[in-house]
Amino acid sequence: MNNKTLGNKLFKSGKVLIAVAGVSVIMTNAVIPVISTVSANTNKVTPVHTTSNWRANDQKTVDNNMRSQDIDSINDLSNYNVVWGDTLTTIANHFHTTADELKNKFNIVNADFIVAGFELSNQAQFNSIGRELLSSSITSFNKNTTAAYLQKPTNVYRRSNSSNSTSNTEQKQVVTVNHDYSVTANNNVTDKDAADKAADQAAADKAAADQAAADQAAADKAAADKAADKAAADQAAADKAAADQAAADKAAADQAAADKAAADQAAADKAAADQAAADKAAADQAAADKAAADKAAADKAAADKAAADKAAADQAAADKAAADKAAADKAAADKAAADKAAQSNISSNFVAGNIETAGKYSKKLIVGFAGTDITPFTVTKVSVSDGSNLSVSYSEEELETLGFNTNPGDGKKFNGYLMPQQGSIGWDTSNLLVTATVRLQNGKVITVTQKVTPVIDYTESNISSNFVAGNIETAGKYSKKLIVGFAGSDTTPFTVTKVSVSDGSNLSVSYSEEELETLGFNTNPGDGKKFNGYLMPQQGSIGWDTSNLLVTATVRLQNGKVITVTQKVTPVIDYTESNISSNFVAGNIETVGKYSKKLIVGFAGTDITPFTVTKVSVSDGSNLSVSYSEEELETLGFNTNPGDGKKFNGYLMPQQGSIGWDTSNLLVTATVRLQNGKVITVTQKVTPVNN
Repeated sequence: MNNKTLGNKLFKSGKVLIAVAGVSVIMTNAVIPVISTVSANTNKVTPVHTTSNWRANDQKTVDNNMRSQDIDSINDLSNYNVVWGDTLTTIANHFHTTADELKNKFNIVNADFIVAGFELSNQAQFNSIGRELLSSSITSFNKNTTAAYLQKPTNVYRRSNSSNSTSNTEQKQVVTVNHDYSVTANNNVTDKDAADKAADQAAADKAAADQAAADQAAADKAAADKAADKAAADQAAADKAAADQAAADKAAADQAAADKAAADQAAADKAAADQAAADKAAADQAAADKAAADKAAADKAAADKAAADKAAADQAAADKAAADKAAADKAAADKAAADKAAQSNISSNFVAGNIETAGKYSKKLIVGFAGTDITPFTVTKVSVSDGSNLSVSYSEEELETLGFNTNPGDGKKFNGYLMPQQGSIGWDTSNLLVTATVRLQNGKVITVTQKVTPVIDYTESNISSNFVAGNIETAGKYSKKLIVGFAGSDTTPFTVTKVSVSDGSNLSVSYSEEELETLGFNTNPGDGKKFNGYLMPQQGSIGWDTSNLLVTATVRLQNGKVITVTQKVTPVIDYTESNISSNFVAGNIETVGKYSKKLIVGFAGTDITPFTVTKVSVSDGSNLSVSYSEEELETLGFNTNPGDGKKFNGYLMPQQGSIGWDTSNLLVTATVRLQNGKVITVTQKVTPVNN
């Protein structure tokens, strides 16, 4: 058979390295030396790499490999070409990740197995080898070093397509790779042989290290000698450069001194020349100044004369302009006065009034201009708006159709009648305005407006003026019974559909037409029959609060219109509260300067309704504030429940150690609970003491 030679592709990882077809397998703790080429006829193996020449690359080497291949980010890592000595762990460390992360990223089944010479993105093609390595039992270890070794395998066999068995009598373990080749490991080698081989390797490694150290020392000495020679040469060159610089500096200084002397002389010469030139210039300037002054005087005299001539001419022109303006202003004023007079005549002569009315509604309006001596004009429009927001406009043509002469003057008048729209109840005269738009002879357009005198609706007026409401029975400011009705018997018949009552305590009650009939009211008064009756507050109520008591009646007139009338009931004076407030007194008994050492507080009179004083508060001009409870007042001798001849009187002293009550703004306030439970406060300002 012909020989088949395979290249030296290297497989590598943090724990496994293999070369295919010459295969070198390096496991975490086991190494199978390289098979460089394999012949199907001879089964010979030629080692390419062994454990002695394989070392895991340190992190710096891997980082340099990354840079040399322009791998700048983890996204570029798929293009990284694995280098002999790389491990998946050091590759992962470069991007601060883990070997397992890269294993998953690039679909590598065995994290301990990658192949040198191939990009990481192409490592998955060797997964079959990785799986077989994972399932193999290569187990020899050298526990005295950081790497583990296996002795050379005794045989490597070509695996035929028909059988995987061999005739060799030695016990073998076969790890299937690819390309129909197998790598075998000899399991008959003793652990002692492995240990001896590891020791030999360690000795060889030490010898190599010692030789490397000696070589480095010799190289360092040679480098030091060469550096010393260079330093001596550098010093000689520096000394020569310094001497050359000193000579150059002296020559430069001498030249500078000579240059300065020449410059000084030149400056002196220039100064003398400049002075002479300045003297001549001054003389020339003096002559020029005199000539200029003489010319300026002559020019000024000529300018003054020209100015005087111009002023006289300007004044004459101004006087003429003023006269012309005065004449024009007078003409304009005369015209404005004439226009105003014409406008005033038109405005003062414009009239509008009611002809036929029904209640407050006008069924017919008369509109026109009185007098026959007004300047001719044209009425271009008339507009009518009433109190019900009804608005109608009539154009010049419509007015002519209605019989109006829209161009009055020379004895011809603008007069006529305006009726509300068909079906309308009429013009609401409560706010009836008639406006005429007028174009004067000069083209100016003005408007004039007349407010039509309102028509009094005596029906509504009678109902409103005759509505009455008042108190019958009271308790304090509360009404226990209200009388409600319409006075007089001559009003037009109407219907009361509702009565509402609201009082000062926000109590609100409404009575329907049926409820009013039930209470005895005649809700359809007229022809001598009256609407009168009584309204009582709700059961359990203290009464109607008359402080703001309103009674409102909703009335439907005969024409169907609904109006409301309201009567405010006269408030009832609560003499209980009034007596308490007016009888509360407070004053000074003992004073020092503006300070009171003793206050008298009480209620004057004995005829007031019984009540209870629950608190007294005192505040003075120095912001001193003290409150006394009902119990504290009783302790101080006050009768907190005065009435029937018993008084609330007593004395209040300032706090111990205090200079006294400051009477500049001394207020005494009593909190009082009335018999009905209502709580009020009364305050007395004590008369200040003059200091």
